[in-house]
Amino acid sequence: MAGLWSGLCRGISITRPTQVSRIVLLCFTLVTAFVLLQTILTSQFRLSENYNSGVFHYKSRKQVELHRVLEEEVPAVATSDQNSYLALNISKILDDEDDTVLANDDDERPDNKENLSEPYRLGRKISNWDHLRSKWLKNNPGRQSIVGSGKRPRVLLVTGSSPEPCTSPVGDHLLLKSIKNKMDYGRLHGMEVFYSMAVLAAEMGGFWAKLPLIKELMLGHPEAEFLWWMDSDALFTDMAFEVPWERYKDYNLVLHGWSEKVYDQKDWIGLNTGSFMIRNCQWSLDLLDAWAVMGPKGKVREEAGKLLTKELKGRPPFEADDQSAMIYLLASQRHIWGDKVYLENSYCLHGYWDYLVDKYEELMDKHKPGLGDDRWPLVTHFVGCKPCASSGHYPAERCLRQMNRAFGFADNQVIKAYGFAHVSLGSPRVKRIHRQGKKKQSVK
Repeated sequence: MAGLWSGLCRGISITRPTQVSRIVLLCFTLVTAFVLLQTILTSQFRLSENYNSGVFHYKSRKQVELHRVLEEEVPAVATSDQNSYLALNISKILDDEDDTVLANDDDERPDNKENLSEPYRLGRKISNWDHLRSKWLKNNPGRQSIVGSGKRPRVLLVTGSSPEPCTSPVGDHLLLKSIKNKMDYGRLHGMEVFYSMAVLAAEMGGFWAKLPLIKELMLGHPEAEFLWWMDSDALFTDMAFEVPWERYKDYNLVLHGWSEKVYDQKDWIGLNTGSFMIRNCQWSLDLLDAWAVMGPKGKVREEAGKLLTKELKGRPPFEADDQSAMIYLLASQRHIWGDKVYLENSYCLHGYWDYLVDKYEELMDKHKPGLGDDRWPLVTHFVGCKPCASSGHYPAERCLRQMNRAFGFADNQVIKAYGFAHVSLGSPRVKRIHRQGKKKQSVK
């Protein structure tokens, strides 16, 4: 049988090559078809099984990457990827740094803090600042307190925010818009801008942090004739308005307010301290010390808040704030401070946002920048919105939309000089408003 099979094979291969080729091709085709059919059936079975389990196994590199992205949840990426900022707990990092400082620096220990049972004072007492500053200006003729044609004082525009991140990312984004807005106004009007993220006196946090900062900046910038404080939630919205500095030549403090409301009615909103100018002089240093008495955190501020609520018209009960303290100081000690305080209301040194922002389009149709009053407000102040906090006194969405509109309203006055404008006041997108090559228009 073996020989027969052997001879048959040899005989076939020698005498009938065409038929053998056909048989081999047929066999190969059948085997190939069988393998393909088995592969398809197996793949369908696995696909069905994996579909039911919610998991897919892909072979190509791109498919594997897509599978990884789709399958992994976002929190897992944030916590497992050491290169991702989403994984960071910035508050914990800052707390760890503070703990390290407190453990190694005796000056930062709570038991070494100033005794707040004594009347509070903003740092060291200075009584001859006018003489020292005059001497410095004489020895530094290149840094005079008057600039330009000799009619405009040198102004340092001061603002700031908390050293910690805002509670929500949108708060930090709005702070960025706020400082950009102030830098624009400062650049257009020849003012240096100082932005602070430091609490210089721990007991003077919150409303009161501006006071020690202003004092230190006065001493550190004797060339500045005025310091202009602006809250972080206040925006310049008339980029062309020139402050009438000549009007204030005999005054040391300029606040937005009304004399009858402050001195006669003692109204707790008779003035606003979110935007004010203060002259760099001894009188101002003395005022800051007197103003700061109600500021220290704890019992002092709480008890002062009770007094202010009792003495000021319409004030709700809460701890002492810098604005109420200023009204009380001026009303109760007018004979000391009143002659050097100018309460300005001919233009919007402070403009209440809820009254102004919805009117921007109407103002744009009827008026032009440079007026500064409610026809085109110099400042729009978002009192009560508290964008950096977890919540404010107004709906968060309304505050966000209106702050974006105010920024767009102001920014249009800046980028117009380069031929652009926002597509709408609340949009970050811009459009070209005149052909390239056309002469640029100045914002001023």
